[in-house]
Amino acid sequence: MLRVLHVIPSVSATRGGPTHAVLGIVRKQNSLGIRSEIVTTDDDGPSTLDVPLNCLSEYEGCPIYFFHRWDSRFSAVREYAVSVPLTFWLMKNAGDYDILHIHALFSFPSTIGMLTARFKQRPYVVRPLGLLCAWSLRQKATKKRLYLRLVEHRNLNNATIIEYSTPGEQNEVANLKLRPASIVLPLGFELQDTLPAARQQLRAKFGIPEDTAIIVYLSRLHPKKGLDVLLRSLTRLTGIPFRLIIAGGGQLEYERAIDALISELGLGDVAFRVGFVEGEDKALILQGADIFALTSHSESFGIAVAEAMAAGLPTIVTPGVPLAPVIEENHFGWVPRLDEHEIARAVANALADLEFTKKKGARAAAYAREHYTWEAFVGHLASLYRAIASKRNIDDEAADLLGVQISRRR
Repeated sequence: MLRVLHVIPSVSATRGGPTHAVLGIVRKQNSLGIRSEIVTTDDDGPSTLDVPLNCLSEYEGCPIYFFHRWDSRFSAVREYAVSVPLTFWLMKNAGDYDILHIHALFSFPSTIGMLTARFKQRPYVVRPLGLLCAWSLRQKATKKRLYLRLVEHRNLNNATIIEYSTPGEQNEVANLKLRPASIVLPLGFELQDTLPAARQQLRAKFGIPEDTAIIVYLSRLHPKKGLDVLLRSLTRLTGIPFRLIIAGGGQLEYERAIDALISELGLGDVAFRVGFVEGEDKALILQGADIFALTSHSESFGIAVAEAMAAGLPTIVTPGVPLAPVIEENHFGWVPRLDEHEIARAVANALADLEFTKKKGARAAAYAREHYTWEAFVGHLASLYRAIASKRNIDDEAADLLGVQISRRR
């Protein structure tokens, strides 16, 4: 049986999509007979998770080794997720696995995971989570360029393969001229049970009139998500009744900044910030709303967009969301530029004829349920692992086995 170790800085719900993805991947892999485990820190944003440390435990249905993250009073150091116990554990145990799957970059656990795999001569797959895209590299650009040149470039060039979530991410990173072959595997998600009368239930929960449209933002609260631009765009809507539900959490300072902006823009009566949601609460928001909006600067995939599509929501996304071409080409929603005037125009068009808008959502649901499932994703990943374990590299025969396109520098 293949043994795979997933290395990720955090599985805290506050970290958004990456947590959702790695937990979903590991649950599904173990159900299909691939022995998969996670090694991570107890990071939980500014605090730490209440979990067993230095041993294998079960968390959200996944076998996970948690190690303590250094609790520095400096937020930048906390975000880097330094963990000495995790380092020692990797050096002792990484060689027991057939493959290491590294999630994220520019973080201590990810960097140490790649360095350890190289030292132990273990093949490793890297999933950059959009952190090599132009927008992300422009944030704290000097530090990232230095880190990339001194550490991560060599780590990346020694990977067996680099895994991207969309062709757009793969094409954007091509400018870095990395040596390893790369592959595009769109992420999956668990389909939610259909809730009866979700539209009525959601309006009753928040005291929203039946004839008022609901726009939902469901994602981590982070500057790259462009929520501030969405909020400003909504002030340009006149004579159109709507409510905005903002679901997601983030760092306390940014949450306070968003609350202040809502107040400053006079949106306090129409914007509901409900924090992080999951389970039935999440299903109710997605199934009861009318429109999903994510006006992001950059995303690695945007799993919340795929979930919204599967729930039948038409979407308003900006070009920084990798699913934007799919949405635009198939008329599942609107793809305005990241500009408050254009976003306002898209929202107005969506709200002007909700029956027409609803038809876009129905088409989106059929597409998402066919293309974005864990079964398809993990099936491709299992073939990739077997090819790596047997060949130690990815060649044309392995590409045929996978049935997906593998890109290699020439």
